[in-house]
Amino acid sequence: MASVALPDGRMVEFPDGMSRADMEAAVRDYWAKSRTPGQRANADAGPLDNIVRSIARGATMGYMDEIAAAIPAAGGAVKDLITGSGPGFSARYQQNVAAERDRDKAYDESNPIGSFVGQMAGSLGTAFATPAIRAFQGATLLPRLGNAAATGATTGAIAGFGEGEGLTDSMKNAATGAAVGGVAGPVLQGAFDIGQRGARTVKNVFGWGNPEVTGERLMARMLLRDKVGLDDLGARANLAQEPQILADLAGGNTRALSALVARTPSNAPEIAETAMNLRRGGRPDRIAGAVDTALGGGAGDDVMRVVTALEDKRRVAAQPLYEQAFSRPVTIADARKVNRFVTDPIGQDALQQGMRVVELEHLAQGKLFDPATFGVTRSQDTGRWIIDPDILDAKKAPSFRLMDAVKRGFDEIVEGFRDQTSGRLTLNQYGRAVNDVRAEYRNRLVDMNPTYGEALKAWSDPSQSLDALRRGQNALSANRDAVATLANRTAAQDQPFLELGLGRAIADRTSDPATAGGAARKLIEDRQMQSRIDSILPDDMRRDFLARALRREVDMAKTDRVVAPSAGSQTYPLMAQADDMAGEPLIARMLISGRNGGITGAAMGGLSEIYRRGQGINSSVADAVAPALFATRPEQISETVQKLRQRQIADAIAAKLMEDRARRAIQGVIAGGSVTAN
Repeated sequence: MASVALPDGRMVEFPDGMSRADMEAAVRDYWAKSRTPGQRANADAGPLDNIVRSIARGATMGYMDEIAAAIPAAGGAVKDLITGSGPGFSARYQQNVAAERDRDKAYDESNPIGSFVGQMAGSLGTAFATPAIRAFQGATLLPRLGNAAATGATTGAIAGFGEGEGLTDSMKNAATGAAVGGVAGPVLQGAFDIGQRGARTVKNVFGWGNPEVTGERLMARMLLRDKVGLDDLGARANLAQEPQILADLAGGNTRALSALVARTPSNAPEIAETAMNLRRGGRPDRIAGAVDTALGGGAGDDVMRVVTALEDKRRVAAQPLYEQAFSRPVTIADARKVNRFVTDPIGQDALQQGMRVVELEHLAQGKLFDPATFGVTRSQDTGRWIIDPDILDAKKAPSFRLMDAVKRGFDEIVEGFRDQTSGRLTLNQYGRAVNDVRAEYRNRLVDMNPTYGEALKAWSDPSQSLDALRRGQNALSANRDAVATLANRTAAQDQPFLELGLGRAIADRTSDPATAGGAARKLIEDRQMQSRIDSILPDDMRRDFLARALRREVDMAKTDRVVAPSAGSQTYPLMAQADDMAGEPLIARMLISGRNGGITGAAMGGLSEIYRRGQGINSSVADAVAPALFATRPEQISETVQKLRQRQIADAIAAKLMEDRARRAIQGVIAGGSVTAN
């Protein structure tokens, strides 16, 4: 023998020899023919669907069959009207009512206990919400109990009539319901009185319904999940920097709470947006302040002022010495010592570049340029500078200005080998040879004219400082090994200028409020960046100060991305605003869900909305908690910590009070039971 299960769980046995497919087909045929549509629908539905239906029947005093039948009947009637054919509303409605009642009857027969409990739960919920039951709350006991009897009889009659099928059955059920309700009404009224008093006591003790208390508990709950104690939070608040907020000092759960509050229809979104804009807009300035403290400047206009000062110093210190050196006569013997450098092709190239530099300087300063004072003329054919042949033949002594121009040309040629990013000379064999010629030529000039050597030094010292500053500005884009070499070779007196340039580089990278957070993160997390900064800023304390300031901005930017009402998807804020503007979001959600999913959908939509509201976030709570969540001053955060401590103490006292009351109630029940038993 083989057996196959029916949908209701019963087993059907078949003789041996039948295939599995034939047995299952026979079961399906039997099930379709032996059960009413309501029985099949009841068996096919899940337990949750049937429970929700029974609660809805109780909540509507037995009229949910009519309500559920009317919704699709109305939709079908509209379709009939458009198409010009169909049974119409009345026929559709009667058919639907019959199907709904058939299904309810099947559930009552298959699960009478579940049906009874569900309908009682729904009826009690309606009773609590019915104004008639609350009409005499301010009256004395006897009038309220009398009113309860009348109300119970009326409510019972209505419910009995709604559960009846046909006029006779409905009238009979109405009479029974009135009798039961008249007796049960006073009993329930007394239970309601006791329950309401208890509810008021619990509400007063625990602060239910108080948005400030609810908000404080929500914050405490999120801090607990973030594993941040109040003592720890208080210490963090003491070290906080404006404009950090509570979420910066806690963790992901507190950030999530802040984000939810910032998107709840209320005043909270505006409070949150104001705080976020303040934080984002001020980020470049805060980083600039940290840069100035750690690196001695660079974020403001101090770089330009330093450059101008160094150039002025260079000019003021060197110019008189150069003029003195140029006024010294050059002998034929001295000229012969350097002629070979000038007549060499590389010397001629240096002459062309040096004279061009001198010519441009005269042009920029508005001075008359006289090539004759240098002992040169310009070729009409090639435009190249030509030295007086008598000077080249050592028959005539050159001016020292000419020899200085050649030296400056050598400088330009060698500078062409310098890497503009790292500031290093990347010399090949030819470049090294040219650099050696330049050094030897320079030394000959200094030996020939010591004052000229003093002028070079007076010009060189500020120039080296300027070079250090510019290399610091380029350091974040240079090879990290090159930056380390540069830092090691920088003279002690030029170290502040190198740091100043680095300060400018950091300030430039973090100047845009929209990208400053990401740039700060790269500076402290990119190992290449860390190496460059470490090389230029070896002081541990200043480097750590800068890193902490940047990390603080990175963390605040992370919080902003989560919390800011305008950040991320706007779907939830728009839905929340739509619900809020609808006036009755609970009813609206139930109607929409009912249209899409029938009675079960409507009930589940309502339960979903009730659950959402029960989580503690609504407009009142958001308004109450927003000032604390989005406070940007450390002293405000400290005040919030103190309030949370007070709430913690108050809740502990309330819990103890309720524990004592519960203990006394249990002792009274035990004592009463003992007396009855005896």
